[in-house]
Amino acid sequence: LQWIFNNYSTTAIQPGHHSVLIAGTSQATAHVSGVVALMYSIDGNLAPGIIRTVLQSNADDICFGVPACIPKEGAGRLNALHVLQHTP
Repeated sequence: LQWIFNNYSTTAIQPGHHSVLIAGTSQATAHVSGVVALMYSIDGNLAPGIIRTVLQSNADDICFGVPACIPKEGAGRLNALHVLQHTP
């Protein structure tokens, strides 16, 4: 079974079939884990609290200041470049 994942949305396409919407924390886990691994490559002694703070404070705002959106979307979209630039 082969799937094609689109980096610009949460749509996966199985060849020869219609697109399937996939979303949620399970879709973000691999991305966040990879960025955390890169953070550890900069400093292998980072404390979990520092990692959380750097990840959250460098996320892209996808709610554009709309308060009702924030509980649903959390800190925003992961921005790996900003996270790595601000890793102590």
